[in-house]
Amino acid sequence: PQLWNALRPFVDKYDAAVFSASKFAAPLSTRRFVIAPSIDPLSERNREMPRSEQSRHLERLGVRTDKPILLQVGSFDRLQDPLGVVNAYRLVKMHHDVRLVLAGSPPGPGGVLTETQEAASQDPDVTVIVLPPDPQTELNALERAATIVLQKPLFTDFGADVATAMWKGKPVVGSLAGGIPSQIVSKVTGYSVETVEGAAFRV
Repeated sequence: PQLWNALRPFVDKYDAAVFSASKFAAPLSTRRFVIAPSIDPLSERNREMPRSEQSRHLERLGVRTDKPILLQVGSFDRLQDPLGVVNAYRLVKMHHDVRLVLAGSPPGPGGVLTETQEAASQDPDVTVIVLPPDPQTELNALERAATIVLQKPLFTDFGADVATAMWKGKPVVGSLAGGIPSQIVSKVTGYSVETVEGAAFRV
């Protein structure tokens, strides 16, 4: 609210304001439009990738494909909730023999990379990958290899990682954060969930 109080006098001078999701559209005197972000299907992350190329990238990243793969892409910070994803995986693992891959950029201050690595250290079916800068090719290979993609942040913006996974035909189990629920068609392209237990159940 304090931020909007500071910005509103400037925003109200424009003909219109564009928001990525209706929940972000604060009350204004000017016209408001909601335009969802989109992905580029021809980009490096979304282009078609031959299986041979995909296999090379997965081998380099240390990802085995002998079991169904659960994948979450997101930075290793608390708001992306990688530890919650590990807990959801453990519940799933009680019933299904799967692998979990957590891939993300290096964390900033207060990140949980070390905690995530420790949580994964006793389980050979959990792989933690710190991605290189601009990892579009690696993300393409990982998303294509995934059986189910999780996007379970506690807070996010629109969350276009959901769209990149669905573009590749992958079901998504996502949180209610940001624009994630508006992208998922329930029971068709995936599910929106509120809890670790709900994520595990839908997986």
